Amino acid sequence: MCGIAGIINFNHAFTKKALGDHVFAMGESLSHRGPDDDGIWISEHAHVAFAHRRLSIIDLSAAGKQPLLTTDQRYVITFNGEIYNHNEIRAELRKKNITFRTSTDTEVLLEAYREWGDDCLSHFDGMFAFVIYDAVTRKIFAARDPFGEKPFYYTWIKGTFVFASELHALTQVPGFNLNTNLDRISEYLALQYFDSESTFYNNTYKLLPGSAILLD
Repeated sequence: MCGIAGIINFNHAFTKKALGDHVFAMGESLSHRGPDDDGIWISEHAHVAFAHRRLSIIDLSAAGKQPLLTTDQRYVITFNGEIYNHNEIRAELRKKNITFRTSTDTEVLLEAYREWGDDCLSHFDGMFAFVIYDAVTRKIFAARDPFGEKPFYYTWIKGTFVFASELHALTQVPGFNLNTNLDRISEYLALQYFDSESTFYNNTYKLLPGSAILLD
């Protein structure tokens, strides 16, 4: 179990310092999900900020630290989960002359996205929730595994896109809408889960299993 969080600062609602402070607070609120390591990455022009809390499973070395960037610095990822067939995908990508500097499934996921784009999802056997930023196209790609084993929540705050592994991490960002979605309470009491993308909070959602988001 790991924790991911981030802010896509579309309209520069937050300064670079504020962006760093907020994403750090989000990461700290997820510390129970990843006691082994933590990391923060902020893009040069403060458009994007990612946080990660790590529970080391594959490649226990420092090479597995996240957020993880490609060697050319074009792509960066924050990832929660495990790609069970990462060795098979790694072998397939090596046939395309793609080299790897770690033994992590995180790097395999990132290079798979570089090679296949959003079709990379059809290659994965695993449980995952991740967000990738492409610094060249300035696009954001987020996805969740088909069975929804790994959580992913998101909202919009002051025109920024905010995401995290747990709802309470979103509340660390100033301006979060704390108004309760009363219509969903009865649903939760009856089912013990939400049978939709809605959550306890207004204007806050969960990414449905097997779904993806592309932000341009």
